[in-house]
Amino acid sequence: MREILIASAVALSLAGCGNMSTEDVLIGTAAVAAVSAAGYYAHKQHKKEKQKKKTGDMVVGDGGRCLDISGGVREGAPLQLWDCHGRENQRIRYEDGQLKAGAYCLDIAGGNYGNGAPVIAYRCTGGQNQQWRFSGQQIYSSLNNRCLDVEGKQTGNGARLVMWDCHNGSNQRFTLR
Repeated sequence: MREILIASAVALSLAGCGNMSTEDVLIGTAAVAAVSAAGYYAHKQHKKEKQKKKTGDMVVGDGGRCLDISGGVREGAPLQLWDCHGRENQRIRYEDGQLKAGAYCLDIAGGNYGNGAPVIAYRCTGGQNQQWRFSGQQIYSSLNNRCLDVEGKQTGNGARLVMWDCHNGSNQRFTLR
């Protein structure tokens, strides 16, 4: 703070304000400090939002558990519910119609059109079985117009995520955290 006061006094003096009182310099310094602090915190918030876009949000299902790629982000790993911890396998981001975690996309395994088709992590191909859209709290597949569904309305750790006819039940509603 002392350095800011000295720098402000020198700047004001060089700007032709040499007859300013100490009180004027202190008020000017406080104003400079307030503007600097506001800029610093705005920059910090911007970086935080940018990082969130890069890493994604946690998607929370019925029972307060998060979508989780079982065992970590790796090809073929199934999507499940798990206690929220915020690591990479629970950070889901929406890009170009795809739901991504790490370098992988959420994928309807094998392009299966039927009810009960499992959802897995798979390398991003841009196929319809990796295209998603949102309506309210439901997540729809562009492949079969079915909804992401917690199998059997389970809410415990390890409950599998599958595709099912949309019915807007609590096991098909998700929120972001």
